[in-house]
Amino acid sequence: MSQESSHPQAKTLIAESAGFKRLLRNFVSRRLATLRQINIRDASNVGHGLLTICAVTAGLSVAGGSTSQFLDRQVQSRFFNLRGTVIPPSEVIIVKIDEYSNSQARSNYAVDSKKYAYLEPLTTAPWKRAAYAQAIDRLMSAGAKSVAVDLIFDTPSSHGIQDDLRLQKTLQRYAGRVTLPVLYAEDTLNIGLVHQIISPQEIFQTQPSSMGSINYPTEANDKIHALPSEYPRRVEFDLAQAGNPQDAKIFARMASQYPSFAQAALNAGKLTYQPPKGENIFFYGPTETFTQVSFWELLDPETWKNHRRNKTFEGKLVLIGPTGEPYKDFHSTPFGIMQGVEVNANSIATLLENRSISTAIPSLPAQGVFVVLLVLFAGYVQSHDRKVGPLRRFGTAIVLALGWISISYSVFVAGRLILPTAMPVVAIVLSGASYLITGITSEKLQQQRANQQRRQALQQHGASQDVKNFIYASGDSDLRGVMDEQNQDIIGKTLDGRYKVLKEIGSGGFGKTYRAQDTNRPKNPLCVVKQLRPVNTKPRAIELAKKLFKREAEVLERLGIHDQIPRLLTYREDEFYLVQDYIKGESLQHELFGSHSSGRLPERKVVDILQDLLQVLKFVHDHGVIHRDIKPANIIRRQADGKLVLIDFGAVKEIEQQIEQVGDTQSIDRATVAIGTDGFMAPEQAHGRPRLSSDIYSVGIVGILALTGLSAKELNQKRDPSTDKFQWKENIRVSHALAEILDKMVSSDHFARYQSATDALAALKPLFENTKHLWEQTNSTEDASPQDPTEMSLEETRAWPDTFSALQLSDTDPAGGSIDNSQDFFSCLLIAITTCFNRAEYLDRPSKGLLLLKVLLHLLRSPHRDRDE
Repeated sequence: MSQESSHPQAKTLIAESAGFKRLLRNFVSRRLATLRQINIRDASNVGHGLLTICAVTAGLSVAGGSTSQFLDRQVQSRFFNLRGTVIPPSEVIIVKIDEYSNSQARSNYAVDSKKYAYLEPLTTAPWKRAAYAQAIDRLMSAGAKSVAVDLIFDTPSSHGIQDDLRLQKTLQRYAGRVTLPVLYAEDTLNIGLVHQIISPQEIFQTQPSSMGSINYPTEANDKIHALPSEYPRRVEFDLAQAGNPQDAKIFARMASQYPSFAQAALNAGKLTYQPPKGENIFFYGPTETFTQVSFWELLDPETWKNHRRNKTFEGKLVLIGPTGEPYKDFHSTPFGIMQGVEVNANSIATLLENRSISTAIPSLPAQGVFVVLLVLFAGYVQSHDRKVGPLRRFGTAIVLALGWISISYSVFVAGRLILPTAMPVVAIVLSGASYLITGITSEKLQQQRANQQRRQALQQHGASQDVKNFIYASGDSDLRGVMDEQNQDIIGKTLDGRYKVLKEIGSGGFGKTYRAQDTNRPKNPLCVVKQLRPVNTKPRAIELAKKLFKREAEVLERLGIHDQIPRLLTYREDEFYLVQDYIKGESLQHELFGSHSSGRLPERKVVDILQDLLQVLKFVHDHGVIHRDIKPANIIRRQADGKLVLIDFGAVKEIEQQIEQVGDTQSIDRATVAIGTDGFMAPEQAHGRPRLSSDIYSVGIVGILALTGLSAKELNQKRDPSTDKFQWKENIRVSHALAEILDKMVSSDHFARYQSATDALAALKPLFENTKHLWEQTNSTEDASPQDPTEMSLEETRAWPDTFSALQLSDTDPAGGSIDNSQDFFSCLLIAITTCFNRAEYLDRPSKGLLLLKVLLHLLRSPHRDRDE
C-alpha cells in the first residue's frame, strides 16, 4: 500500500438462505401441476392460479434472493437521479488533490523556482508530506473545526525522515482534530481468509488520536449505497453464515476499535449528530455537488489571502483527498462514478443532517410476506369485476404498477424509506399479462365454439333467403361475420357454372379480386372476379346495394365494348360479384417506378401516353361516366399490342362509399363522397363534387410524373401555396407547348382546365403529329442500327424550340410552291441545317453529323427535285 493510497471498495453481500432455490422450484412445480388439472376454458381459474404463482414467487425472491436486491438497488439509483441534486450542508468542504495543482506547481516552479518556492513540495510524485502539514496548519489557523485527510500514510516518506517529522509535528499540534483513515484488508493465507487493519505509521498516531475506517460495502448492483458503519456488521454476518463464528468474533473485536471515517471526522470537529436511523447514505447529487477547492490554493499566498478574507474555511469540516484520473480513486454510486473523497463527504453530510435512508421493513421474511399480500391485492383489484375484459384488466395492472412506483418514489424522497418496488411491480404486470392471455384465449375458444355451431346451422339453413334476411336484420356482427366468411370463401369454386376461381390477387377495404378461368371458352382463358363486401348489411341497404351494383355493372358492360377497357363478362347483384376480361401486361406504375425503370420517360413517349389515355377517356366521358381513380396503378400496358388499358372504374368503390352513407332516413341522391387516390384527385373531387375535368386533372398528373420521375407525394410537395400551381419544371427540359398543356390540365380551378377529353386531345394534336413526324423522319434512313446515336438521343427528355410547330421539314416553300431550282434547294438546305442544329443542341458532334446526313438524303430523294440537280 503506497503512502498516498486511498480506500478501495470492498464488496460484501448478504448470502442467500440455504435451500431457497429448491423451495422456490418446488412451489412453482406444485402450482403448475395444479393448473394442468384446470380446464383451460375457465379463464378466471387459470388467471387466479397464475396470479398466485406470481405473488408467491415474488415474495420468496424478496425474502432470500440476490436478484431482488439487485433490482431494488437499481430502482433506488433511478429514484436518486429523478430526485436530482439537493443542496449539501455548508459545513462540509473538500480540498482536492488534483492534476491542476500538479500542473500549476510544475509550470510555475519551472519558470521561477525562487518566487514559487512554496510550490516545491508539489513538484514531486508523490508530494512531500510537508505540503499536507502546511495545508493543515493554514486550515486550522483559518478556523476550520477539523481536517480529515483521505490518505493512508502507512509507509515512510520517500523524501526522508525529515518529511515525516514535519507532518508528525503538525498532527501532534492538532492532536484529536485531524482525522486519518484506516483500512480493513483481506489476505488469503494457508490458514484461510484473514482480515487485518492497515493504519498510519505509529509516528502519526497521536494522543488523543482520530482515526476511522474508510471501507464501504457494495450492493448487488456493485454500487455503494450503505454507510461505512455497515461494513463491519456485514463482514461479521458473512463470516457467521459461512460457518466461521470464531473469525466473526475476532473481526468484531478488531472493528470495535475504530468508528467509521465519517463518524471520526465529526467527532474530531465536535459536531453533534444523532445516531443514524437508517443504514443508507443520502446522496446529495452527482460529482462536484460539494464545494471544492484546489490544493495549490492553500499554498499560494494570493489565493490563500482571498480565502482568509472570505472566511472560506472558518467553522468548516475540511476533507482533503485525491481526485482525477491519475489517482484512480473511483467508486460506483447511484449518481454514477464518484471520487472516494466525495463519497466520504456524502456520508459525513448524511450523519450531520440526520438524513440516513432506512428500510421500511427491516426483516427480509417480513418483506416477502408484504410483497405476497400486495400482489394478491393487486390481482383482486384486477379481477373482482367479472364483466371487465382481459385488455382492461391488463390496463388496470399497468396502472397499479405505475401507482406502486409512484408511492415508492414518494416514500423514498419524502420519508427516506425504502419499500420493495421492483419485484412487486414485475409480479403485478405479469399477473395482468396472465389475465390478458388467459382471457383472450378463453374468448377465442368460446368464439370458435360458437362459430362452429353457427356454421353447422348455416350449412343446414343458410340457403334460405329468409335466414339471410333474419341475420342481416338482427344486427349480430358475429352472425354476419360467419355469413360473410361463407360468402367470401369462393376459391376453388365455379361461379355461374363456368368461372372457376383460382387464387386471390388483391384485396382492399371494399372487396377482393380473384384470378379465374372461363371453363366454357376454348383454352380456358383467364378472367378477373371482383367481389364486393357491403359494410352496411341492413335489409334496406342490401336492396339498395343490389340496385346500384346492377346499374354500375350495366355501365361497365357498355364501356367494355372499347378495345382498351376490360370487357364485362357477367355479374350477380345478389352475391355482389362481377367478372371481367383478364389483361396480361405490366401496369404503368411498374413502368414508371419499377426496379428497372429509368425514372423519366422521353417527351415523345409521354405525349403518346397522354394521347392514348385521352382517347379512352373521351369514350368513357361520352357514355356519361367519370372514372374518378385514374393513376398509373390503374393503367395496364397490354402485352399483346402495347396499348394502354384503363381498369378499375371505381364502380364497386362508389357503391360501397354510397352504402356507408345510407341510413334509415338519409337519401342516396345527396352529394356524393370523395372517391379516388390522394395526389391524383382534383380539388373538387376531393370535396365530393367530381366533374369530367376531374379525370383530365388525373391524366395531367400522370403525364407530369412520367416526365419528372417524381411520385405523387413528391409532386404535391412542389405546389406553390401562393399560386396553388405545381412547380414541376425545375431541372426538367420540356417543350413549352407540352408544359402549357400539362399546366392547364392540372389547374386547381376546374373552370381553367380543359372541360372534356375532346378539348384536351385538340390541344395535344399538333404536338402529337409533330413528334410522330419527326420520329418517322429520324427512323427513315436505310440500314439504321438499333444503336444509332441519333435514335438513342431521341429517347431522352429534352427541350424543343418554342417555335417548333411553325418550322417543318417540308417539300414546299412558304408560298406553297415546289422546290424546282438550285437557289430554292440551297435555301431549303440552309433552313434544314439551322433547324437540325437548333433541335439537336443536346447531341454530341458525331450524332449531329449523322442527323444532318439523314436530312440531306431526305432532300436528295425528294420527288420534287430535278434529277439533274
